[in-house]
Amino acid sequence: MIDDPVLDNLYDPTLMSEMSSYSDLHYTQTDLSLGGIYSFTPALYTTVQVAWQQIEDKDPYVYGDLDGTAWRGNVGLGYKF
Repeated sequence: MIDDPVLDNLYDPTLMSEMSSYSDLHYTQTDLSLGGIYSFTPALYTTVQVAWQQIEDKDPYVYGDLDGTAWRGNVGLGYKF
């Protein structure tokens, strides 16, 4: 047990009653993804993937309005041996 009066005043869990409301976040998140594989030969192939994500912040507070969209893309080249 820590018996430090300074630490007791700086970190008092009873003073954190408002912090629980920070986890009442309300988001809508939509994710779409499309990908495929193309084989040039039985050993050589490529992969492609595109992903789209939309986030809608229903209750903007704490950090402000966090609406937004994101695009991601991946291209890969593989060889089976």
